[in-house]
Amino acid sequence: MTYSFESIRRMIVEGGHSAPTGEFAVLMPFVMTERGISLLFETRAMNMRRQPGEVCFPGGRIEAGESPAKCAARECFEETGIAVSGIKIIGSMGSMKSLLNEDVNIVAGEIKSFDKDKLNINPAEVHEVFTVPIDWLTEKGPQTAFNYEGHYIWGLTARAVNMFIKLCRSNEPGGDH
Repeated sequence: MTYSFESIRRMIVEGGHSAPTGEFAVLMPFVMTERGISLLFETRAMNMRRQPGEVCFPGGRIEAGESPAKCAARECFEETGIAVSGIKIIGSMGSMKSLLNEDVNIVAGEIKSFDKDKLNINPAEVHEVFTVPIDWLTEKGPQTAFNYEGHYIWGLTARAVNMFIKLCRSNEPGGDH
């Protein structure tokens, strides 16, 4: 299946996910690369107190009075330098429990005018960023973990990716609707 930002938006908006709740939010950032629409991932800085070196999406704790979408966009800016105005929120993918039993909201967003070389990575929080084509992810199918070019994607991040893959599969011709 060929994906566009519009087809991704339609799948997420029409997916019927409930309004997000919880104390944390992450942005599932979709970007256009030379390999097509891809997801942007981070590897956490090695000096982080929790989960150093793990692959994740940008995100963090929701501040008082802040929506999950605003939190996800703010955290993406703080971690990568991508301006909040350069993030088009697509919608909620729902929420899930972390291994520490924290409610984490998964917010999908399109990064407009993405240029990896122009990111302003915060080295206190992020070791590196990388992208994975969504075609590669959907071909692999839901998995406990993904290994992409030496990057090991597992845990909550892999579960969020699997949620998206299942949404894609249910929208394929002949898929479960």
